Amino acid sequence: MKSYMRKEKGKIAADVDSIGFFDFARGIGIIGVLMGHSILLWYPMTFTDRPFGNLNSVIGSSIMAMFFMISGYGFQRRKMKKCLKTQAKILLKPYWISVSCIIGMKLLLSFLRQRSFWKFGGQYIFSYLFAINAGVAGNYGGKIFGLAVDDVAMMWFFVALFGGWVLCNAITKVQNIRIQFCLVFLCLCVGIYMTYISDIWPFVLPQIFQAAGLLFVGYIVKKYYLLVRRLPIQFWLIGGSVVLVSAVWGGVDMYTCVWKLGLLDYASIVILGFIMMYFFSRLETRGNHKFFYDFIVNIGGKTQIILCIHAFDEKVLPWHWLKEYFKDECWFGCIVSFTIRCVFVFCAYQIVKYINVNFIRKWRKKRKHIQLNIQI
Repeated sequence: MKSYMRKEKGKIAADVDSIGFFDFARGIGIIGVLMGHSILLWYPMTFTDRPFGNLNSVIGSSIMAMFFMISGYGFQRRKMKKCLKTQAKILLKPYWISVSCIIGMKLLLSFLRQRSFWKFGGQYIFSYLFAINAGVAGNYGGKIFGLAVDDVAMMWFFVALFGGWVLCNAITKVQNIRIQFCLVFLCLCVGIYMTYISDIWPFVLPQIFQAAGLLFVGYIVKKYYLLVRRLPIQFWLIGGSVVLVSAVWGGVDMYTCVWKLGLLDYASIVILGFIMMYFFSRLETRGNHKFFYDFIVNIGGKTQIILCIHAFDEKVLPWHWLKEYFKDECWFGCIVSFTIRCVFVFCAYQIVKYINVNFIRKWRKKRKHIQLNIQI
């Protein structure tokens, strides 16, 4: 295997066997997510039949596909029990902590503003309990046991990634690589077909099947060293054609279950997501470590907690006030919204970091010390 490992000022940079060099890509991606959600406040995503009318959806979904593939790049096959335990700790634990913070804050705001929690916050109980995604026309809008139901919003990524890891782990236990590909293709067909039955599902089931395919692609990319190989001209011609067709006539949104061209749209975000991975790997291995690069890498290393904080601000902060205030100055409103999100994420991260360092870690050390004394 060709190595891009190099030495700079006494330090050895990460090579392509390390998932660390994708932090720059994830940093750019998470900034794109914050920026995109700020723009969507004034310019909601709509799907048209005009050529290139849905290009933004293809690019945005390719960024999400890249996130999944980067995760798959670090995939390691484990015993199913260990896989469930590990992924539950990594993904479901922050999911439920974030959900508890959102509902807890809604409860507090209801008390402070003297309003009904069931009307202004209760709609999230079943939304998060059943991980219900939003459809093309918006959230579920129905009721369960008389309680209104919203949608799971940003937290869908955690549930889909958890389910995708479990499926991918099960598939890779099969020894025959051809059967593995067949099983992955079956998952993709099921995931895409389910979106034609309904665009709203509990436990984001279609996204779980789709995520398994993206994780498997990341796993194959690493297994066959595709990031350090010179890609043949056939890939650029065929892959470029697929992406072009999807960009012209397709339309993709994993969260709201939109796949206008079905598997062709899925192939396009896989190809474009892989090209992004390929580009960022070359950028890292050939570029110089400067302030901007290190800053983005630092953000990329905190992707998970930033997504959790962003999920909180999406549901708790009164964005509708900002939308009304800047209804005649939309682009300026987008800039203000993005700035507020960045400041909020930074401040919230500092609070979480302070709590973790000064309380949680000390509590864990104290508990470990007590357990050690008991054993002695």
